Amino acid sequence: MMNKKLATLLAAPALCTSLAATAANGEPNFFGTLNFGIQKIENQSDIDGEAFEASVGVSGSYKVDDFTLIYKLEAELAQAVNMDNGQNDIEIENALVVLPTQVGAFIVAPRVESGHQNDMYKMVDIFEVNAASNVTLWGQPEAATSVFAYKTPTFANTYIVAAALTLNQAGTANNYNKNVVDALALRAIYQADSLYLGLGNVTVSDDQTGASKDYNRASFTAGYQTEQMQLGVMFESQMDHPSGSDTDVMGVAADFSFGNGLSAGVGYTDRNSDNNAWDDNMLAFIARKDIGENIQAWVEIAQYDEGNDNYSAGIKVDL
Repeated sequence: MMNKKLATLLAAPALCTSLAATAANGEPNFFGTLNFGIQKIENQSDIDGEAFEASVGVSGSYKVDDFTLIYKLEAELAQAVNMDNGQNDIEIENALVVLPTQVGAFIVAPRVESGHQNDMYKMVDIFEVNAASNVTLWGQPEAATSVFAYKTPTFANTYIVAAALTLNQAGTANNYNKNVVDALALRAIYQADSLYLGLGNVTVSDDQTGASKDYNRASFTAGYQTEQMQLGVMFESQMDHPSGSDTDVMGVAADFSFGNGLSAGVGYTDRNSDNNAWDDNMLAFIARKDIGENIQAWVEIAQYDEGNDNYSAGIKVDL
């Protein structure tokens, strides 16, 4: 499987969520999400209490003359909560600034959620536990470091994002090369009425991976959305993977709203690799019930061909 270090190289900034979370009046906006419940993982655990998410953060903006600077800082506490002694490290999920201008938005992010994942995988990423960033079927990670990005203005219902990751610093013992850019992410997104389309590619230099060729991961997504449903399909192709095994992944998902705060979704993901040991597929189902403003109860079931089946239930609160 792809190691965690390599996965971190492949993400791009979460532009949409960063801008959306900003307080309009320039005052700091404090936010967070608590998602607690129980989980059973076949062959790994009994029924355990689990913090699936426990994030807190602050966002806002500063206006200086004709310029507005947007900031966001967010920490994820779930790992610390789940430790018996509560002493695990706190993970910084977002640390970024955004400069929106008439010619597009410029982003500097020492640490940031993956905008590439948000834009390209959102049509099939409908689950709480078996999300695209949490399973090994997909290649795209959930976060990145040392990101510099640019997002064009929307024209003809389309915008383009280019993100460069400069991951190495002079003097580091085991992770130094002379590349100006170690990884590059590009994507184009079209969204109009109910139709959603995305085309993207991530390239990681061979110097960074230690392979003989640059690693490329191309992706295509399409979706159809109404107030009552969301239908999505996603295709990902990993070419010249550092492991030597190219991989294709296909995912489909359908999510429906039934009114009265009830909704449910089902998705199927299939991974096919040159290395047969990597082949796997997942069938997952989730049901949700809104039980108050910003409060939701949910249950989720996932079955894998090779991976571990799991069963989860929880309460999600948006602060």
